[in-house]
Amino acid sequence: MLISDTLIIHADPLSRHAKGEDVISFFGTNPKASLCPIVDEDHRLVGSISRVKFQNRIGKPFGRALIERKPVMDLVDAKSRSVSRQTRLETVFQGLGFEDAHHLQDGFVVVSPDSSYHGLVSGITVLAALNELTSGLVASLKREVEDRKEAERRVRKLAETDPLTGLRNRRAFLRCVDDRIAEETPFACVFVDLDRFKAVNDQYGHAVGDAVLIDTANRLENTNRHYGTARLGGDEFAVLLPLSDESPIETRLEQLFATIISPVDCGEVQVTVGASIGWASYPRQADRPAKLLHAADKAMLRIKARGGGIVQFDPTLDFADLDQSSLETRLREAVFADGLKPAVQPVLDLKSRNIVGHEVLARWPNSGIEPEPSPSAFIPVAERTALIDPLFWSLALQVIEEANSLPGFLALNVSPSQLNSTSFASRMASTIKDYGIQGNRLELEITENVLVRNGDEAVRTLNQLRDLGVRICLDDFGTGYASLSMLTQLPLDKVKIDSSFVLEGLETDINSSAQILEATIALCHRLGFQSCAEGVESESVLRKLEAMGCDLAQGFHIGRPALVSPKAPRLAVLA
Repeated sequence: MLISDTLIIHADPLSRHAKGEDVISFFGTNPKASLCPIVDEDHRLVGSISRVKFQNRIGKPFGRALIERKPVMDLVDAKSRSVSRQTRLETVFQGLGFEDAHHLQDGFVVVSPDSSYHGLVSGITVLAALNELTSGLVASLKREVEDRKEAERRVRKLAETDPLTGLRNRRAFLRCVDDRIAEETPFACVFVDLDRFKAVNDQYGHAVGDAVLIDTANRLENTNRHYGTARLGGDEFAVLLPLSDESPIETRLEQLFATIISPVDCGEVQVTVGASIGWASYPRQADRPAKLLHAADKAMLRIKARGGGIVQFDPTLDFADLDQSSLETRLREAVFADGLKPAVQPVLDLKSRNIVGHEVLARWPNSGIEPEPSPSAFIPVAERTALIDPLFWSLALQVIEEANSLPGFLALNVSPSQLNSTSFASRMASTIKDYGIQGNRLELEITENVLVRNGDEAVRTLNQLRDLGVRICLDDFGTGYASLSMLTQLPLDKVKIDSSFVLEGLETDINSSAQILEATIALCHRLGFQSCAEGVESESVLRKLEAMGCDLAQGFHIGRPALVSPKAPRLAVLA
């Protein structure tokens, strides 16, 4: 029996001038071909490429990108065999040594007597014709076939697995989302982004950074009752969690957050990273895979811009009617034209009942956008687009120019990213000198997130600011995960107790909350800090705070935020 009598695969060969991308196209077009023949201008065979070996090379990290533009002659397998179509099958078989049996998995390129290309014959075809000659070769070939199948399984797994953590990659995660939606069972799509991860890499090196990523992946994978986990790239992860009344998603996410931010033991060092978690629910908030993932991603970006934490997708905040690029453009123009204006809210001294200072808040009164954007809408955009620092200085200089009409201190909210700048303190020193304002008339309100982003640098900056006389206030105390530790780690002068404590403890008369509030005020005094209560909306609350020994108070009962008028000493109260 001759080779020409067998099943010949007639597939058009590739020119020696082809590229790797042409090989990919060849195997896609010829699914039965296990070899890709390469010929010269005279249609003579110059070599071939094994499908199996080619797939293995593509399956490696960055394999496809490295091979697509490569000359095809760089990919030719020198060991691939060719046979004449007039050769007998027995001769082909007898000419193969045991160590050459692997050629049967790729088959042979068939040529004419003049060495011009004729077609392809598979190894399975050759083996079928010679099956009775030796059972040993059959067993060997079966092992080769199994190895090939195993190699293909490894290639598929490699194509769908993150090589560092072993979790699903983005492509496999998308299929996991598709499968869950097909089940039509409610679930939450959760995006997790690590905060301060770059600082870990910079300080300890990529080996420690990789250890943090692997540990984070293990913590996610060990989460109880999840539908799938993935590393989407860099320091971004995702997990699908069931939605049920038995285990509220908010509770599970708080547990997940606490798990992720707990210290990671990396041998000689322990490192801690923060986390920004955004989530969206199927089918209530999104009923299609792309929309669901986009919603979770938008929520994650919003909470990351605020310094980390947990937040659910909110279409009014995450999908504003105004195109985001247009909003960013308008905001940039407004910031550099001093289009955003300072509004101030008075702060009351509870002992003297006098106004002793004002908190400076950002407003965008002539934005041209309806309704007028709130700070919760444009501050995250300013953070994300690196406009937060110029926005801060625009508001600060506007309000300092009117300092003579505003009694007491001026409290400015500062972003954690600003405190990581080595020039922030020096610019503050220049501002104090140029405008002739006393440093102790300025107060900077910070949040506990200053320690999430390069905390050591932030503390150094804060100490430099205090040397100028500027006072430091910890804002929103009681809302975070590590507020008590902040009191010892940060150089503080004042602590602002979050309005939720005041409302819950004094408006609703919840004894435990009132006791916590009173203990917090006492703790501030013991540590030498002033205490300031936010959210005061009634005289009765004001009197209770006074009885507890609270120093300062702020809220609608004392005064609403009002725009600073550059023309008149009085304030225009905002509606």
